[in-house]
Amino acid sequence: MARGAMRWLQYPKVFWLTVASQLHNENRDVEWLLRQILYPIHVLFNTGLKYAGPGFVVAVIMLTSAVVVDWYLFLMPTLVMHDSLPAIVAHFALSHYLLANIVFHYWKAWRTPAGRPEYVQDATEEKTRHSWGWCRKCLQPKPPRTHHCSVCNICVLKMDHHCPWLNNCIGHRNHRYFWMFCIYMWLGVVYVSLTSLPMVIEDYNNNTRGIVLEGRSMWLYNLVQEAGLDAMYARWERPFRLAIFLLAVGVMLGLGALTIWHSVLISQGTTSIERHTNRSEAKRLARQGKEFVNPYSCGISMNWRLFLGMVNGRSWRHILLPSSHHPVGDGHVWDYSKYLDGVSRRAKAHDV
Repeated sequence: MARGAMRWLQYPKVFWLTVASQLHNENRDVEWLLRQILYPIHVLFNTGLKYAGPGFVVAVIMLTSAVVVDWYLFLMPTLVMHDSLPAIVAHFALSHYLLANIVFHYWKAWRTPAGRPEYVQDATEEKTRHSWGWCRKCLQPKPPRTHHCSVCNICVLKMDHHCPWLNNCIGHRNHRYFWMFCIYMWLGVVYVSLTSLPMVIEDYNNNTRGIVLEGRSMWLYNLVQEAGLDAMYARWERPFRLAIFLLAVGVMLGLGALTIWHSVLISQGTTSIERHTNRSEAKRLARQGKEFVNPYSCGISMNWRLFLGMVNGRSWRHILLPSSHHPVGDGHVWDYSKYLDGVSRRAKAHDV
């Protein structure tokens, strides 16, 4: 009995010795210990995110479709009735231009694999002369800027993050599609917000339920009257215009903040993951009296050109119009010297 009691008394001591042993190494601090304690929650969250991914994609498609349907039913007819012909043509062209880019870039970001390292038995000299790391989960070598996605359980080239709204990793091969989708979606909701705001104000300043249908010769209203739905249409016209306005404003604020954040990272030539690791490395070097320099940054202008793929003769046409051009490089070797040399040569020729 006494021996059993002594054994139970040893458990707290063993526990604290275990904790102390984990903190003995200078690389294992309290933050590291907290990560280990929260690891089961992290695994549970990633597992849930993996299986909920298709639902997020369906939600994006349904919400976008709802805005488009509301636009055709309740916003565009009002613009047609009150605006001039040039304004109507401008609205029609701009709205469909934005919609085409939104659909194209969302599809490409969703269906394009982010990129996985190619493991070859005999690596080329170009790849072996650059330092490759080692993935402790895949148990495979990984190129620089490659990280393991805990949701997809694969290594991703130049991984930025796992996007639940795309059910896909954002990495080397689809990063541009993701950012372009964010930009065009943000422009789209800004456009919807600005066009629907005067209608919402007019609806709630007047004591009417939407637009009076009588006397309208538009095909939509004639169709509504022939179907006997004019009363229902007038009833729901105002609430749906308000709903589309509130949805557009909410997406505009949230997506705008996300787009600004990613634009800052692109300007710095880094990714979301590298932002965290670079800050940790900068603090470590600062304690040694050294300064951290991002080896993958080529200056703001060149960072954007490389990210958008505006090299090798590509121009703004490949950005303003849907384009499936591939990113710069293969995602294994990050050597931009030939592009930087080309810029230097053009600058010298311009000076002469």
